[in-house]
Amino acid sequence: MDAIRGHLQSAHDLGVSYAQTMLDRAQEKKLSLAQMYAFFLQRARGIVSGVVDRVQSVLADAVTRAKDAGVSIAESVLEAADHLFEHLPDGVAGDEVHAGIEQAVLETLQDAGKKKKQCVTSPGACEVCLGNEEQGAIDIDAPFASGQKTAPFHDHCRCSVQDA
Repeated sequence: MDAIRGHLQSAHDLGVSYAQTMLDRAQEKKLSLAQMYAFFLQRARGIVSGVVDRVQSVLADAVTRAKDAGVSIAESVLEAADHLFEHLPDGVAGDEVHAGIEQAVLETLQDAGKKKKQCVTSPGACEVCLGNEEQGAIDIDAPFASGQKTAPFHDHCRCSVQDA
């Protein structure tokens, strides 16, 4: 239980740091309080939704594995939860840092008057990202085939967007 508390505290600390960085960026752009609130609410919903999806997926996989192997579901779920809580804060933090960087890249391209962008995949890219890359150059404001306007395109994505 102490390990879980420690991981939750780490996640909280990362969240506070991230919020401060985003607040500083919003103030630089002279956004209104309502615009800042909407931005933070949207990001928070995305983060929480991603965490819930990860937890559900990991626990469902643990139950399936336990049933297939004929072992204790409770033990399998506890083992999966231990692993999840050990790695989840760093995974969420990494994804959020990547999202912040990619959003800044997109905004920089837009501010520079660029009209086109393209997806650049990293080695071992998934089908989603390869599909985005196969599109080639698209309008700067258009979403990629995956539905997002910039990377990351999914959890743990390491692909990026650049000027085309």
